[in-house]
Amino acid sequence: MEANYELSLFRFIFIFIIIVKSTAADDDQLALPGCRSRCGDVDIPYPFGLSEDCYLNRKFSIRCENDNSTGRPTPIYGRNLVVTNISVQLHEITINLFVARRCFNESGHQVRLNKTSLDLTTLTVSGSKNSFVVLGCDSYAFLNGFENGTNYSMGCMSICNDRRDVTDDDGCSGIGCCQTDLPKRRLKNLSINPKSFSRHQSVMSFNPCTYAFVVKRNHFKFSRAFLDDFPEKELPVVADWTIQKDAPCRTEARNKSFCACGGNNTVIEPTAVDGSETQYQCRCAEGYDGNPYLPTGCKDRPSMKEVAVELEGLRKKGKHPWANEDDPLIDHLEETEYLIAHKDNDSGGTNANSAYDSIRDHVLLDFSGR
Repeated sequence: MEANYELSLFRFIFIFIIIVKSTAADDDQLALPGCRSRCGDVDIPYPFGLSEDCYLNRKFSIRCENDNSTGRPTPIYGRNLVVTNISVQLHEITINLFVARRCFNESGHQVRLNKTSLDLTTLTVSGSKNSFVVLGCDSYAFLNGFENGTNYSMGCMSICNDRRDVTDDDGCSGIGCCQTDLPKRRLKNLSINPKSFSRHQSVMSFNPCTYAFVVKRNHFKFSRAFLDDFPEKELPVVADWTIQKDAPCRTEARNKSFCACGGNNTVIEPTAVDGSETQYQCRCAEGYDGNPYLPTGCKDRPSMKEVAVELEGLRKKGKHPWANEDDPLIDHLEETEYLIAHKDNDSGGTNANSAYDSIRDHVLLDFSGR
């Protein structure tokens, strides 16, 4: 009897996993019906979209273009921001941002200067999910920002005299590498200017350049080899996104004031710093998940807690009809579906610039998306 009971539990769990996965495939709709939901290996969930009828408004437009070097389809936001991830649940979009660098030769002449700038209108660079990093042994850099008519600047510096002073074990400790948090602001514009105290003359043999960049927190791992040459040209940066209250509404919206939220199982959360409702986000109500921006809204789904309750009931009961039957597993599928049954839902352009200014390469990517 005990063996049969354990087999019954195994069958129950096995069928539950199959049904939940099947349900998830139905519920995890990303894009509007009839719209593409993927560009290359990146999911493009609504309110973002790849064509005019597939995004909330032009501020959420994503273009799918072939990368010049790899030929692979690549999602582009604005004019030149490569997108690597979009999260509806976290309201994040991950983009690639250029690494700034300033290099010198043995004569002390500057041979390369790349300044990085970022200009966003809809997005804001996350202050809690990114870090500002400076690499070098004769190095410092400024990050300049502009927000709501206010200019501000922050910096980071790193000084060392010998390669042996720098170890990989210390991480970004201020010796060879400096790292600091970004200000907790809604950064839409920033620029990075790398500098040197003495043109790297005393450390030229192992560190001819200063590198500076913003990068997704915990993504960057320091290596002493980076002092000779930092190979990365771009690094991931996390930006937050919200919905403007005056954003154009789709005709099927249930709430014209907060028209982006779909269905009846969504929660509207104002996100403006001053507590006003000029910006907001849509989230699934407790007990629901999915994409709250789709017209059908969020879906109910059996949770592991519900399954645990059912299994505990079987354990206490100590006996189940399955334990006395040898019928194939499929014969009990209907009963299993009943045990974990779930309710059906009863509810029915962008302007982003990344600039890379190089006096060596004479490249200026100063774009203004439409």
